[in-house]
Amino acid sequence: MSPYTNHPFASTPPSTEQLQAYVQGRLAPAEQHAVERALEADPLLREAVEGLQEAHALGRMDHLKGHRPRAGAWRWGIGAGTVVLVISAWLWTNGRSESEAARSPLDTAQHPAAHSADSAALAPLPAVAIAAAHELPVAEQIGHRTDERHS
Repeated sequence: MSPYTNHPFASTPPSTEQLQAYVQGRLAPAEQHAVERALEADPLLREAVEGLQEAHALGRMDHLKGHRPRAGAWRWGIGAGTVVLVISAWLWTNGRSESEAARSPLDTAQHPAAHSADSAALAPLPAVAIAAAHELPVAEQIGHRTDERHS
């Protein structure tokens, strides 16, 4: 029984070496028949064989093999990139938490420039400003208009 059948999941496509031997006519009749059955079932494989039958195509195949990337090179790149990403994320999060822990809101004497924008908003009001302040009537307070009442 031939390894190539019409079932798409049961067939194993011929290797590159088998296709090159088929184009050169170096296959045994049984192997040639198996390759031809695979060519009938797969139009992409037919186009590949047509490309191999062009002039000087087999000579250029050896030239292309030298430009093929190594199999494990991309794995090392992904692994190294992942390690760098994890270490930089760890350093960034630990560096931020230590700097935020070292700088407390009560520590304005040591870092006055860091709290200059917030210090005016958080500074206690003088007694004169408190005495001069007056409370708004309930009707003018936010959320207390007569048309905003809930049923």
